[in-house]
Amino acid sequence: MSPPHYPLSGITVIDLSHVYNGPYATFLMAIALMLVIEGLLPFLLPKLWRETFRRITEFTDGQIRFFGLSSMLVGLLMLYFVR
Repeated sequence: MSPPHYPLSGITVIDLSHVYNGPYATFLMAIALMLVIEGLLPFLLPKLWRETFRRITEFTDGQIRFFGLSSMLVGLLMLYFVR
Protein backbone atom coordinates (compact mmCIF):
# COMPACT_ATOMS: atom_id res chain seq x y z
CA MET A 1 0.00 0.00 0.00
CA SER A 2 1.48 3.36 -1.04
CA PRO A 3 1.38 6.43 1.23
CA PRO A 4 -1.49 8.85 0.59
CA HIS A 5 -0.89 11.69 -1.88
CA TYR A 6 -1.79 15.05 -0.36
CA PRO A 7 -2.46 18.15 -2.53
CA LEU A 8 0.64 20.00 -1.30
CA SER A 9 2.97 17.04 -0.89
CA GLY A 10 6.36 17.73 -2.41
CA ILE A 11 6.06 21.51 -1.90
CA THR A 12 8.96 23.05 -0.02
CA VAL A 13 8.32 26.10 2.14
CA ILE A 14 11.19 28.51 2.75
CA ASP A 15 11.03 29.82 6.31
CA LEU A 16 13.19 32.92 6.78
CA SER A 17 11.64 33.83 10.12
CA HIS A 18 14.84 32.89 11.95
CA VAL A 19 16.79 35.41 9.81
CA TYR A 20 14.22 38.10 8.96
CA ASN A 21 11.27 38.47 11.30
CA GLY A 22 7.82 39.92 10.80
CA PRO A 23 7.04 42.69 8.35
CA TYR A 24 10.59 42.80 6.98
CA ALA A 25 10.29 39.22 5.71
CA THR A 26 6.91 40.02 4.17
CA PHE A 27 8.42 43.06 2.47
CA LEU A 28 11.27 40.97 1.05
CA MET A 29 8.81 38.37 -0.24
CA ALA A 30 6.76 41.13 -1.91
CA ILE A 31 9.88 42.51 -3.62
CA ALA A 32 10.88 39.00 -4.71
CA LEU A 33 7.42 38.36 -6.18
CA MET A 34 7.52 41.71 -8.00
CA LEU A 35 10.87 40.77 -9.56
CA VAL A 36 9.54 37.40 -10.68
CA ILE A 37 6.45 38.98 -12.26
CA GLU A 38 8.47 41.74 -13.95
CA GLY A 39 10.89 39.17 -15.34
CA LEU A 40 8.22 37.03 -17.00
CA LEU A 41 7.64 39.15 -20.12
CA PRO A 42 11.33 39.68 -21.05
CA PHE A 43 11.99 35.99 -20.42
CA LEU A 44 9.02 34.60 -22.34
CA LEU A 45 8.59 37.22 -25.09
CA PRO A 46 11.79 39.26 -25.47
CA LYS A 47 10.86 40.76 -28.88
CA LEU A 48 7.48 41.97 -27.61
CA TRP A 49 9.11 43.35 -24.45
CA ARG A 50 11.73 45.23 -26.49
CA GLU A 51 9.07 46.76 -28.78
CA THR A 52 6.88 47.72 -25.83
CA PHE A 53 9.84 49.27 -24.03
CA ARG A 54 10.80 51.20 -27.18
CA ARG A 55 7.26 52.60 -27.40
CA ILE A 56 7.31 53.62 -23.73
CA THR A 57 10.51 55.61 -24.28
CA GLU A 58 8.56 57.74 -26.76
CA PHE A 59 5.93 58.74 -24.16
CA THR A 60 5.93 62.29 -22.84
CA ASP A 61 6.86 62.94 -19.21
CA GLY A 62 3.21 63.59 -18.41
CA GLN A 63 2.13 60.24 -19.85
CA ILE A 64 4.80 58.39 -17.87
CA ARG A 65 3.82 60.23 -14.67
CA PHE A 66 0.15 59.37 -15.24
CA PHE A 67 1.03 55.70 -15.72
CA GLY A 68 3.16 55.75 -12.56
CA LEU A 69 0.42 57.49 -10.53
CA SER A 70 -2.18 55.01 -11.82
CA SER A 71 0.02 52.07 -10.84
CA MET A 72 0.55 53.48 -7.35
CA LEU A 73 -3.19 54.08 -6.85
CA VAL A 74 -4.08 50.56 -7.99
CA GLY A 75 -1.45 49.15 -5.61
CA LEU A 76 -2.74 51.23 -2.70
CA LEU A 77 -6.33 50.16 -3.39
CA MET A 78 -5.26 46.52 -3.51
CA LEU A 79 -3.45 46.90 -0.17
CA TYR A 80 -6.47 48.62 1.35
CA PHE A 81 -8.88 45.86 0.33
CA VAL A 82 -6.53 43.00 1.21
CA ARG A 83 -5.95 44.31 4.72
